[in-house]
Amino acid sequence: MVQDKKKTSAPEATTRRKVVTENAPSELPGGAIIPDHNAPIPQDDLVTVTVQKAFVLTLDTHQKVPYGSGIQEMPREHADHWWAVANGVQQYKAKK
Repeated sequence: MVQDKKKTSAPEATTRRKVVTENAPSELPGGAIIPDHNAPIPQDDLVTVTVQKAFVLTLDTHQKVPYGSGIQEMPREHADHWWAVANGVQQYKAKK
């Protein structure tokens, strides 16, 4: 004999979430400053590269820098980044 099982739902939550009305802090514990996500990209040390496929490079400051495919210039710091190398970025070497 198969008995009918009553479906039971999960108990309702009894706690309410606190509404955040303050702005996010501008400093981290220990006096460390939160980096600026809109900081300009350094243009002092540019290298010519070939980008095999388009990708987005996320920097340590959480700034996202999109790169399209093709031959272009980018900061050496970005061209040497492990994610750029993994996406097939190849730097041109100057002939002497």
